[in-house]
Amino acid sequence: MIMETNRYPIDFEALEKGDIIPLEKLEQITQAKKGTETFAFGALQLAASIMKAKDDMNEPVTVKYNKGTLVVLEDLEASYYNDNVVTRGIRKIARGFKRMLSVDTKEFDTDQKDLHYRKLETNGKYLQAIKLIRKGKLILPAHNRATPGLPGNTE
Repeated sequence: MIMETNRYPIDFEALEKGDIIPLEKLEQITQAKKGTETFAFGALQLAASIMKAKDDMNEPVTVKYNKGTLVVLEDLEASYYNDNVVTRGIRKIARGFKRMLSVDTKEFDTDQKDLHYRKLETNGKYLQAIKLIRKGKLILPAHNRATPGLPGNTE
């Protein structure tokens, strides 16, 4: 006798790009109604779980919460969506760096000041590199390495 099993809450392996997990299913999984904090956190946690599981299967996907549903984005949609996520992240980094610059270090001891300034320097380099790459002035070359040959082979 062969038994058929259902994966709970969702069979991640069966999910494909373009699939939609409807509101009713999300409410069933989160055991909460749309508009509640439990529903929101549960939906985001499920989206993260799907992306991690698909990454582990070497089938990366982007999952987006959209009007009470979870959508496994098609490649074109994922391209635009992920670009926006990166752009928001860069803006967040820039705001954090600006706040770091405004920190008053007068009451820091020497070690704390050194650590703060090292962090400022590192984060400043990240931002500068991002700025140069966006302007097309910094092109990161591919690492060129010699391919080792077999021992005794003189060709």
